[in-house]
Amino acid sequence: MQFKKYFLILLTLGCKSTAWGAESISFDKIEELIKAKNPVVEAMKEKAEAKKAREGAFGRSFLPDVSAEVSQENFKLGSEVEDTQSSWKVEANLNLFRGGSDLKEEQLRELETKSALSDERRSVQEELQRAYEIYWLLVFKMEVKSSLENHLALSQKNLNEANRRINSGVATSTDRLEFQMKMSLIRQEISLVEKDIRNLSKKLGIALGKNDAVVPQGPFQHVHDWEINIQPLKVADLPHVKKARTEVEISEARKSQLRSGYLPELDLYAGYSEPNQREERDIPSASERRESYFGLKASWSLGKAVDAGVERGSLQKETAAKTKELDYLIKQTQADQEAVMDGLKTLHSFVHDAEENIKASQAYLDATLKEYARGVKNSPDVMEATEKYIEAKKRYAEINRDFNTLYSSQLALHTQR
Repeated sequence: MQFKKYFLILLTLGCKSTAWGAESISFDKIEELIKAKNPVVEAMKEKAEAKKAREGAFGRSFLPDVSAEVSQENFKLGSEVEDTQSSWKVEANLNLFRGGSDLKEEQLRELETKSALSDERRSVQEELQRAYEIYWLLVFKMEVKSSLENHLALSQKNLNEANRRINSGVATSTDRLEFQMKMSLIRQEISLVEKDIRNLSKKLGIALGKNDAVVPQGPFQHVHDWEINIQPLKVADLPHVKKARTEVEISEARKSQLRSGYLPELDLYAGYSEPNQREERDIPSASERRESYFGLKASWSLGKAVDAGVERGSLQKETAAKTKELDYLIKQTQADQEAVMDGLKTLHSFVHDAEENIKASQAYLDATLKEYARGVKNSPDVMEATEKYIEAKKRYAEINRDFNTLYSSQLALHTQR
């Protein structure tokens, strides 16, 4: 019964919050909005698309490199010939072999795209986790506000009873003052919580790509069968682990690419040109100065080979370091996952205890109020019993907040882009 009352209170609060202009969003709607409108997710998606656009380098490396030159110049040859002539040249180079560097470059770009896609998926999960955390913190603040309003109503009722006892001569004015001071403090707490709700609502709206504040929409139910939805995760499939593994692969690919520095390059080239008379002074006719050529060129650089050896040694150490980081990350992630599952089980068991504490504190408060009305208890006893009841409700809300935040964070890791 108390559990249903909890949901009803929060649902009512959601409606009240909407009244000051905030849009209501259900929990199930968050993932869709994060994927579609979250600015961070959109940015990471565009970065992944940018990396994807760079692929195809291997095929493009075999396209001929065509260059053209044209000039017009004044020149003088000795003391006899002074002229103004043009010259032009068209040349094409075709890559036949780069020691395998072109193929490795394509593999590198594909790995960079893979890394960017892992970043994109990770951004979805992280932004989901952040939005879920704000969402459940908002729910908690709304429940705290409800408890404080309930506390204020109880204090007003107790104040009325104190006035009756004072008028009957069985109590002094200090009873009235105690309740009045307490009510003043409660009103201040309500104002502070309302401020928190407004600020959190704006943050949630920003995370969901909204221009206005957003508040949770009920009903808010504790997930008793949570283990059905939270299946064990394969650590290797988590995007941050995939990213780390891809970084190792990128280092390996770069190291492999540097092997091309030891091998010669092979190019096919051809050209057609017409130099001016400054370059060919013995041939006055422009048509006779025209020349064409075609050839095959092999080249090798000692300096490039030396640099490749140095770079490969550096990348060897870098790859070893990244491999160690990957191994550590896998072990740490496995430990984190085990801690999350253990935390969910522990918090889930706390929920039922908290429900029973609410019932017990409610019964204690009811009994204290009856004894206060009969003159057996005094105002401090009533205030203490009321505090116990309110604290029990707050503790229940805290446990639900912690459980739902942890549960939702784990749900986010199951999200597929």
